[in-house]
Amino acid sequence: FFSRSGWVVVMSLFLGFATVEAQITEKPQYGTFLIENVDIYPVTSDVIQGGVVVVKDGLIEYVGSNVKPDLTGDIIRIDGSGHRLYPGFIDSETQLGLNEIGAVAVTIDAA
Repeated sequence: FFSRSGWVVVMSLFLGFATVEAQITEKPQYGTFLIENVDIYPVTSDVIQGGVVVVKDGLIEYVGSNVKPDLTGDIIRIDGSGHRLYPGFIDSETQLGLNEIGAVAVTIDAA
């Protein structure tokens, strides 16, 4: 039916579509998240010990030391005891600064 090169083309197309489908992930979970009892290191003020951060639909809505009083609806509470939170401060996937001089291997800090 197909020659050898024909099968290679068919399989390449099949595998190409299979890998594209595998890359589609779930939509991010939206809603309101309350992270409490966490040490917060905001960019514009001093450290807040045992503070509260409210994230609503993927955006930081509130950072402070007390629970925001007007929270209603379904809220997912997360206990951050013993943890630190840096709201809006760090992109943990960045490679910035890990490769100073590409031609000099000793300056490449990325694993």
